[in-house]
Amino acid sequence: MNWLGDSNITTPVLATAPGLVTVGGDPSAMLGAVTKAQWADYQTRFVPIENQLMNMTTYNNPGLATTEINRAETDAGATYDNISNSPAIQLGRYGMGMTADQQQSSDRLNNIGKAGSVVDAANNIRLKLVERNQMIASGAAPESLFKKNTR
Repeated sequence: MNWLGDSNITTPVLATAPGLVTVGGDPSAMLGAVTKAQWADYQTRFVPIENQLMNMTTYNNPGLATTEINRAETDAGATYDNISNSPAIQLGRYGMGMTADQQQSSDRLNNIGKAGSVVDAANNIRLKLVERNQMIASGAAPESLFKKNTR
């Protein structure tokens, strides 16, 4: 039988904090005990998850933005570094080569494209981090966000 006198009714508070509610006890003391038990339960079950989520944002982890932006810039730059010799390789197939002016022009165009890609990658990461912060703060974060990044 529970504290309401009905054996068919179960209450989660009694399950999490048995002995807090007694028949004929002081109602305010019982309410205080139940509230404290609920607060302790909240702190043990949900606060660690909240802390984990907040550490995934740039609010609690400002170095995260720098790390992610540097990684995106490095990846974008590496892509252009890999294709920088592409025109010379293509011409080399035919036994031809570029003059110094042509090589300089090709390098200049490649560097302009590389700079634009690096800036675009950094801006996209900034936007994604803002979106992720907002999703975590609003409780709309997808499950994939909690999977460990293997990179």
